Amino acid sequence: MAGGTGEAAAKRSYFHKERIKCSPEEEARLEREHFWRIIDAFSYYRVHVQEQVRRAELQYESLPQKHRKLLPNVLAHLAQISRCAEKNQELLRAIVHNSLHMFENIERGRDSCYRPIVQEIQRLFPRHQW
Repeated sequence: MAGGTGEAAAKRSYFHKERIKCSPEEEARLEREHFWRIIDAFSYYRVHVQEQVRRAELQYESLPQKHRKLLPNVLAHLAQISRCAEKNQELLRAIVHNSLHMFENIERGRDSCYRPIVQEIQRLFPRHQW
């Protein structure tokens, strides 16, 4: 039972990471970097899957004939995976296309949301009173 407590704590620490406080500019920069990593992953999805499919095909073809007979539908399944990857890539392309201007919209959205609040705070608590 003593080991269970340590395991639970380890799981909590794995899923709960301390959020590092940083400036809004740094936060925006980190958010943009993360966004572009996701865009890159989406952009290279099909290439990656096709490489994996080709590797599986080569491994299958390297098997002795008697072993290949035990796996009669492997090439058909790999072809299906390849077709699915093409369809997935179409969806990912659409997501990428529709997200490229996301940060411009986010900054406009933040400005439209927060500007009235900040202005009201500044009106209620002018700097010269501090």
